[in-house]
Amino acid sequence: MRGASALLIAALLVLTLPALAVQEEMREMREVHGFLTDTATCVICINEIMANPSGSEQGEYPDGEWVEITNIGEDPVSLEGWYLEDQGGWTHYINESTWIGFSELQESWLINSGDHVLVAENDVGTLKLNNGEEVLFLKDSGGTTIHRVTIEDSKSGVSKINNGEHTGDDLFVDSETPTPGEDNTVDPINYSGGSDLLFTRIMPVGVSGHEADWLEIQNVGGSAIDMSGWSISRNRSFTPPWTSAWVSTFRDISISPGERIILTSEPSSLPSWLSDR
Repeated sequence: MRGASALLIAALLVLTLPALAVQEEMREMREVHGFLTDTATCVICINEIMANPSGSEQGEYPDGEWVEITNIGEDPVSLEGWYLEDQGGWTHYINESTWIGFSELQESWLINSGDHVLVAENDVGTLKLNNGEEVLFLKDSGGTTIHRVTIEDSKSGVSKINNGEHTGDDLFVDSETPTPGEDNTVDPINYSGGSDLLFTRIMPVGVSGHEADWLEIQNVGGSAIDMSGWSISRNRSFTPPWTSAWVSTFRDISISPGERIILTSEPSSLPSWLSDR
């Protein structure tokens, strides 16, 4: 029996060693292709997403949606056959039609270390990112997920950027300054959840005979607030697709502590009881 056990152990070693060699080879292949599944950290990563451009969501770049990919590794990687896939199942291939600047590459399909690839909708019709929550996958030519990111509601003209972690399942955050094809030059917008400037009244047109929309804003804090450059946006329209953005930007408004202001496009239509506000 002792001899049989030794023979069995030897057989297992013979079977195990090739398997380990195959696993190591697969690991090397994963490294070459830009991902390490065991660390859940990408090397070829989605870096910035424009899901809700200020203009049309389709069209030749710079119009339309786009996604930026970056190589944070040390070696060039071929993206031939790679594609983006959203949670709805839409697949958008990275190719001559969608890779902005493809014809100018020194070597086709390669993304070099530290470089960025801008993948645009470019009137192809297959990049259809949700303006609400979206999950986006970067996949290689074999269908393996290289990077997965989640984005929440996208404001018009505001891109989503990586939070700097480049993990296997990133939650992207807002960036007011899109930087397609370049390094992200601004920090993510960190919203603390509190504000001294509040909407206190909202009156839509047509209610109780009002001839125009108006909004009331109040400064409930202890310091004046300069609203120059601030904006109010609304993702709503009266025609399909029901999500076109409306944006109004302030030019030169400062609100003192406790002060209220009324915002409207038709001041003459305001009711008399608002005249002292």
